[in-house]
Amino acid sequence: LVAFDAAAVREGVRPYVFVGPCLVILAVFLVYPVINTILISLKDASSEKFVGLDNFRFVFTDHDMLLSIRNTAGWIVLVPLFSVTIGLAFATLADRLRSGEAVAKSLIFLPMAISFAGAAIVWRLIYSFRPPGFGSNIGLLNGVMIGLGQDPIPWLEQQPWNNLLLMVIMVWMQTGLAMV
Repeated sequence: LVAFDAAAVREGVRPYVFVGPCLVILAVFLVYPVINTILISLKDASSEKFVGLDNFRFVFTDHDMLLSIRNTAGWIVLVPLFSVTIGLAFATLADRLRSGEAVAKSLIFLPMAISFAGAAIVWRLIYSFRPPGFGSNIGLLNGVMIGLGQDPIPWLEQQPWNNLLLMVIMVWMQTGLAMV
């Protein structure tokens, strides 16, 4: 006869008691939605008829979808790349300060502390453009352009630069977090 060792059974079951609920939660909230999304992506717009890879063929051949993918990839790659690079450079420079290090770091982190609405107002004053007959241009960039003898530019309407100019706002906001 083999003796029943309750302590050994308890020790063998204990890891599953701790890990089990986590695995159930992951399965319900992560694995199931991924599988369901894949299945839905293979159906038509009403999710009734199976269309196979037609949706993916459309995504990777339609001009507007490819433009959206390019823009999204820019936001995913460029914003973190520049935020982290500039943030690390600022962190290195701020650590070399003999005095005023806390003030410098606070000023660099300040954009992270304001809301997106606050950032939009700040950058609206930088990119602002008024066409002739609608008052004087108050935007900082157009003020520089006028000061250099150039005509004002509608910055956020300049394609493909408008998307990059919007990325600058996010980089400005995220640099302080990357510095920390």
